[in-house]
Amino acid sequence: QGQDLHHAQLTPLQHKAQLQFLSLLRDRHSDNSLVLSLMLDTTRWKMADIAPALRGSLIEHALTLSDAVTAGQLMASLPADTTLSTQASTAASDDTEARLWRMRRARVLIAGGQLETATKAINALTVEAKTFNNQELDALVQVLFDLQTIGAHEPSAAAFTNLLKLKVDNNQKREWWFWLADSQ
Repeated sequence: QGQDLHHAQLTPLQHKAQLQFLSLLRDRHSDNSLVLSLMLDTTRWKMADIAPALRGSLIEHALTLSDAVTAGQLMASLPADTTLSTQASTAASDDTEARLWRMRRARVLIAGGQLETATKAINALTVEAKTFNNQELDALVQVLFDLQTIGAHEPSAAAFTNLLKLKVDNNQKREWWFWLADSQ
């Protein structure tokens, strides 16, 4: 009764069909250009109608094309708690992998002009985490540098302020104080 079938919420079976379709196309073509064009045709699909795993593939493809805007839009359409990974992980690395994914998500959002969503993601990460390993800290600081680069000093300063609450060595804190001052 007037329901637009192209914009109805897809079922799990329909999401599975999308992934199988992508697999078939990958077998025949070396890239996702056709899929990207088909799935991002906004007259047929909403981004929420595209399976998260397929959106992940489309994000990767958009990034290889240096299409940060499309990658950012796709990334923003994923629920904040979505973790996409192609690597097998162990229980010990699950937290690290999830945090690194969230930081990568924030970087794509920043590059794609989705600053508000990126800021929320960074804030949630820096507020909730009690500790970070060195790899996570390096990745997070890169995200904060991205914020500073685009002139988003307030969210960068807020994140550095949250990091200063962590138990880290004095040299690390001194460096963060410098970057916090740079955001003021």
